[in-house]
Amino acid sequence: MASAICATSTPVSGRHSIDGQVRRLRPALGTLCAIEAVGKVRLKNAIDHAFDAIQRVQQLMHPMHGDDLSRLNFTTGQVISINEWTWQVLQLSKRLNELSDGVFDPCLPIKPGCTRDIELLTNHQVVCHAPVMIDLGGIAKGFAIDRAIDALKLGGCDSGLVNAGGDVRVFGESQNLNMCFGEHVYRMELSDKALAVSQFHQANRPAEHQGYYQRNVKRLPLHKYAAVLATTTVVADALTKCGLLLAPDRCETLTKNFDAQILFAK
Repeated sequence: MASAICATSTPVSGRHSIDGQVRRLRPALGTLCAIEAVGKVRLKNAIDHAFDAIQRVQQLMHPMHGDDLSRLNFTTGQVISINEWTWQVLQLSKRLNELSDGVFDPCLPIKPGCTRDIELLTNHQVVCHAPVMIDLGGIAKGFAIDRAIDALKLGGCDSGLVNAGGDVRVFGESQNLNMCFGEHVYRMELSDKALAVSQFHQANRPAEHQGYYQRNVKRLPLHKYAAVLATTTVVADALTKCGLLLAPDRCETLTKNFDAQILFAK
């Protein structure tokens, strides 16, 4: 069994609820995405807007045909204007790249350029000073979950959960979760936080996402699993990659910069 997070909250009764709880499950981001909402508003509408936000992130940040990444990955030396959301994810990637001394790098080694060759300019403009192949993968998924949570809150939901392929974020009422790693299951309660788990050898990774590991795998000791608790899902997911690639003491120092906690890397 691959790494996963499963919510174990009370099952929902009723498909279209105005005052209660609604769940939806749809394919998105190369996995199945579950969204739950609780409140006294039109929950179905709020969930639809949350899925729209997820779809928008996918349209922008798919590594091959995303509106932004497809241009960055095939243009060198020119200033390109990108969406604010993509710019924010690249900004986080560059910060993590610097703090980890280059270990965290979502640029695949099939091209010579790396994250340090990407310059972020004002007004959400970017220039790549060397040919790059950016694969935001899991951190784009984490960012999409955060935007879905924003949509649920904007829709007036009292509490909610978004769970997609090893990343989950909860607001409002706490949720009981199971984290599954191979044959091992860890149980925890999550409240107003994000939790991400990563597995180095992930058999069900979407074919278009090749992971962050190829550039560093030959020179760094690696862990099999990592789990991180953080305020946002994009940070939690990004830090699991560091948990896989860094020694525990270095990763713990890194997570403190983001007020996050590495639960384990083994």
